[in-house]
Amino acid sequence: MSKDLAMQQAGRAAVLQNVHGTMTFLLGYPPFNQMEHSHLAWMVEHCQLRFYAEGESIIRPQDGPVQHFYILKQGLVRGERVLAGQSLPETTFEISAGECFPLAALIGERATRTEHLAGEDCFCLMLPRSDFVRLFSLSPVFRDFALRGVSSLLDQVNQQAQLQATESL
Repeated sequence: MSKDLAMQQAGRAAVLQNVHGTMTFLLGYPPFNQMEHSHLAWMVEHCQLRFYAEGESIIRPQDGPVQHFYILKQGLVRGERVLAGQSLPETTFEISAGECFPLAALIGERATRTEHLAGEDCFCLMLPRSDFVRLFSLSPVFRDFALRGVSSLLDQVNQQAQLQATESL
């Protein structure tokens, strides 16, 4: 058995042994907190858990089209990219627990434009691309989030603020 296959099987077993705990964790973060529980359970059951040591590359442009949807369960991920006129990469963003990546590359069926590095030891839930596509078709909440990203979250925050303002009047 290859090392990669052994890691995949171990990562899959780790998730399946704690589906409820993983779902409870994800319910603390959008869009998972608004998804139907059956869709969330389906997603979790199709994920594997993978450890990345600090400094290790998770995905990078030269890997080709992205093959997994990642959800950071623990740790920190840094996005690094060489910007125009510079020779060394610069950190362009950081991803913390509960956040996911790389939506634009998955939807565009392309490589990521940024290298994603473990900023510290981290664990990622990984959903294979084919299962990402299936979840995209199953869950309207997930599809909206994937297509609209942060703007859909801002809409939700705005709606909650308006509701709270109306209630206080």
